[in-house]
Amino acid sequence: MGVGMIKELIIENFRGFKEYMIEFDKGLNVIHGGNCKGKSSIIDSILFLQMYSYYAGNPHEHHPVITDPSVLVRAGEKEFCVALKLYHEGVGDVYYRIDVDTEGIMYTESFIIDDTVYTYSGGVLRIKDARRSRYTPKTHEIPGETLWDRINKWKIKVAGLPWRNTSHLVSVETSHWGGIVEAAENVPEILSRIISARLIISGREVAENLRLRLRRFFKTVFLTHYFLRRMVVLKNIDYKNAIGPSKHLTLIMDPYASNFPWILLNAIRMGHGPSIRKDMEELGYKGREFSVASTIDNRYYLLMTVNGRAVYTTRLPLSLVKTLVYVTAARFSNGHLLIDDFDDHLDEDSSIKLLNVLKQNTNQLIVATRRKYIAERAVGRIIDLS
Repeated sequence: MGVGMIKELIIENFRGFKEYMIEFDKGLNVIHGGNCKGKSSIIDSILFLQMYSYYAGNPHEHHPVITDPSVLVRAGEKEFCVALKLYHEGVGDVYYRIDVDTEGIMYTESFIIDDTVYTYSGGVLRIKDARRSRYTPKTHEIPGETLWDRINKWKIKVAGLPWRNTSHLVSVETSHWGGIVEAAENVPEILSRIISARLIISGREVAENLRLRLRRFFKTVFLTHYFLRRMVVLKNIDYKNAIGPSKHLTLIMDPYASNFPWILLNAIRMGHGPSIRKDMEELGYKGREFSVASTIDNRYYLLMTVNGRAVYTTRLPLSLVKTLVYVTAARFSNGHLLIDDFDDHLDEDSSIKLLNVLKQNTNQLIVATRRKYIAERAVGRIIDLS
């Protein structure tokens, strides 16, 4: 569904940050700093948006961070927000922002596109002039003449929509249309016509312009959630559990990596098996074949053969397992990979070699490390928190 990337992150009252803005580039981005400098909090904030996208619209699965977001708010505060400036091919730059009231556990989503802010919460869509909305970031550029200059109001409210949040909208319509790509091609046009028919806007040209804005908004909703769900965030991973066996079949990497065999199996089914093998050989693991087997009760576990002979996966070095997870994640993701504590359990040369392989296989790679040599030897954007 097109290429995207993270251009900017804004967090307020999140973990130890009062207010912080950070810019990212295409390619490699290295977040460097010592302990307790906020590296993990930056990765956590993006991971939070991914968890929200996946779990907030799924009534059958729950995540503790979504059901109780108070663990993420800065001490002494009750509300926090996380916003990403994203680039979507065919749409351009957009902001996706979530404001969270941790006392009432209320989530408010905002999409800022050009001169308009689209706010969604509890089945109510509010469309506002970006110049008069508190959700508009300070860094957002608004064109001189806007659509709102031709409308005799500065906000429009559409109530009674059947989705709790935009994640719910994407999940429901993806299921109905048989895939998120199919839904993204059809739903924005349908919804824009239905909603615009309910609005009273004077002037045919202005009304049609607003309908086209609505279509672009819903298209952006699908692109944003597709982006968030397909990127891979590796944080707090217990790589010892990556060998399985596991019955956890979600395609988002869980903190214990217990679903890694399932992700590897899907990557192989998607045709990435030869590429993963090539990457591992380039990193010095020649003659090794990796596959996935299942038990009679449908638990999946990692298999490895060396020159045709099976090896007990419980004896695999942690550095090998971690490298395999990274390589598979880069191939499985939609070109976007974020890694916390990148070089733990890896020596300097192995870390740099692995970094170069991952750069080749991703559109955007964001890694956090406390090792100075990564920042010194890496070719990319260096974000120094020290």
